[in-house]
Amino acid sequence: MLIIEGGAVSISSCTDINQPGYYTIAANITGVQLKEGSGFSYCIGIFTDGVVLDGLNHSLSHNDVLGRAVGVSVQANGVTIKTCYYADIHSASRFSAV
Repeated sequence: MLIIEGGAVSISSCTDINQPGYYTIAANITGVQLKEGSGFSYCIGIFTDGVVLDGLNHSLSHNDVLGRAVGVSVQANGVTIKTCYYADIHSASRFSAV
């Protein structure tokens, strides 16, 4: 779920980010999404340039039974991820420049 608060977009569940902007993680999040055709799962996907993701000291963890989950999948340029923690994640972040 995405909620706009004071200019920042607040994230409270696994989601994809497709618009530039400032995003914050509202609470610890557990979950995964499967990237179709890729064979890997992730919680937050960033698919546009110009994103700041501020974890606000919250954590991302997965419930992927295969244990191959990525916390944040980034397929864009000019992305900043800060103060985000990862628990039970195979790889914290996966970056692919466009």
